[in-house]
Amino acid sequence: MSYWQKHGLNGIVGNCLQLLIFKLTCLIILRQFSSHIYRTFITSQAWVAFCVALLVWYFQLGSAWYSATLIWMSFFSTLFAYNLAYWIEEKLFNWRMLVMIISVIFCIYLFFNLEHLDTQVLLIVMGLISIFYSIPYRSFKLRKIPGFKIFWIALVWAVTVCLIYVENHTYNTALLWYVLSAFTFILGITIPFDLRDYYTDHQSLRTIPQRIGIEKSIQLSIILLLVSLICFSLANQMQFNLYFYAFALTIFIGMILCYLQKFTASKWYTAFWIEGLSAMPFIIFKIVSALIS
Repeated sequence: MSYWQKHGLNGIVGNCLQLLIFKLTCLIILRQFSSHIYRTFITSQAWVAFCVALLVWYFQLGSAWYSATLIWMSFFSTLFAYNLAYWIEEKLFNWRMLVMIISVIFCIYLFFNLEHLDTQVLLIVMGLISIFYSIPYRSFKLRKIPGFKIFWIALVWAVTVCLIYVENHTYNTALLWYVLSAFTFILGITIPFDLRDYYTDHQSLRTIPQRIGIEKSIQLSIILLLVSLICFSLANQMQFNLYFYAFALTIFIGMILCYLQKFTASKWYTAFWIEGLSAMPFIIFKIVSALIS
């Protein structure tokens, strides 16, 4: 009889090993499953749509109005537009078709729930240009115009997050500053995407990094974020409250992430962390509000 059998440890060791193997197997499966969910969440463009919706919601906090219709509209329209762009490139009847169909159905329903014609007309114009941005016309593509893509994305996002003012017929200087703030903010956090694709983008695209180089592009991104903060403070009438500080902290984190971009070429770094900057002001605001209330 062995020492292990004599002391009854043989079964204990065996059970421990089985339990350890079981736990390790579960951990590996869970990790693979969570990784799959994460990648699906990113590749389906649900993450970017979620971030846009929270940015729209955050800018509504600075106004005197709230519109769930506009928040959901921004989510589903972004989900449709981004998946359309990828579907045009892939040219496959895959799961993106289902995502686009569902998004269109919700967009139509939400569109007719908007209260004012001004908002509807503006959404139609932006929507049509977004579609033509993705769909080529006689081999001509708007997205192939050198340097056009990044400015178009920033403009669409800026208009989208400020639609609450159009919906409530509030045309003032605050609206102008908010649009400029949103435009420069989105422009600043979009440059890292071009930095990521610096070595793979065709030279004909003439992206900002291709024009001025990597280092100057990072500097420009940081400057744009600072300009966004200045415009935001002017829109907020220089009131240094929680609403302002949430955005200011996001700008600070964004500057760090943009600087660190030169040390990584990971698409997940930009697709999740840089993209997530759009949702950060709202998240920071809600967390701090809950803590101090």
